[in-house]
Amino acid sequence: MDSKDPRSAGNEVCPECDSDQWKSARLVYQSNTSSTESSGTANTAGVGLGSGGVGAGGARTWSKSEESSQSILAAQVEPPEQPSQPKGKGWYTGWGWFWIVLAIIWIGSFQWINIVAGIIAGLVGMSYVRGAEVKANESVQRYEEAMQKYTKLDTAWKRTRICMRCGETYLGPPLKS
Repeated sequence: MDSKDPRSAGNEVCPECDSDQWKSARLVYQSNTSSTESSGTANTAGVGLGSGGVGAGGARTWSKSEESSQSILAAQVEPPEQPSQPKGKGWYTGWGWFWIVLAIIWIGSFQWINIVAGIIAGLVGMSYVRGAEVKANESVQRYEEAMQKYTKLDTAWKRTRICMRCGETYLGPPLKS
């Protein structure tokens, strides 16, 4: 190797064209993606005189706009999307506790028909509460699996390079932060 060869200096080079002119996917994405947000308020007022008398009125308007732009190159190297946190046990739990409280009230009346209805309502309520726990556990498990997958994809994305000469996308060694 001669002294002008980028590999002789220990530089990272593109596996396709041997160029040492590359950028990290993170840098390309951040420098070629932008978003702006604007909002405004307008107030208007008016007074009028007519055959029916005097009138007055007013209005207030508010608007908000969001705009984002991204280059084609940045779109090609978007980071992986992080999974969203699992939601709580939801309405299942609330509905279940409703039936359990109703069961307690009915059983407390000490009337035969209410005791039977209370037992049934209590079983329904417990099944809703248990169902909510099962659903929440499944949701947490899916989230943890998605996070493991995301972590692997994010690690690979942080190592992704783009050759500025030929456009090749490849994995390089981890960058130092």
